Amino acid sequence: GKDMSEENGANVLGAYANVWKLSQLQHVGASLLKALSARASKIASDMSAAEVASTLGAFAVIGVQPEDWFFTKMGQRAEVVGGSMSAHDAARTLDAFAKLGHRPPKVALSALTQQCLRKVAELGPHDIASVLGALAWLGKPPSA
Repeated sequence: GKDMSEENGANVLGAYANVWKLSQLQHVGASLLKALSARASKIASDMSAAEVASTLGAFAVIGVQPEDWFFTKMGQRAEVVGGSMSAHDAARTLDAFAKLGHRPPKVALSALTQQCLRKVAELGPHDIASVLGALAWLGKPPSA
């Protein structure tokens, strides 16, 4: 609804991702997915770094493409908050863009990869694999 906070929106989308594959929910899935992506796009400018990562990550789990305008809004927000993300959230955000087949804007890509570099000591094995996979897909191999 109209009073859904950014955190609640990301949580709802995450919960939805967990049940997407249940066949009894797929008949309402397309309408709900469209409504959730529209709502996420509308509130993207107020999302925290963690909420950007969670929202993109949830869409990646679902494996269904939202509209292009969703990626525009999320990419713009990633540009703003990428430098304040935790190492894990930066890795998840890169991974989600790649899994969804969308290249983040150059400024966002730079902010996310620089954040991973600054916080490399905080990256766990799964995060490292996510970043490497995303960079391979994005065609931006790690520099030596």
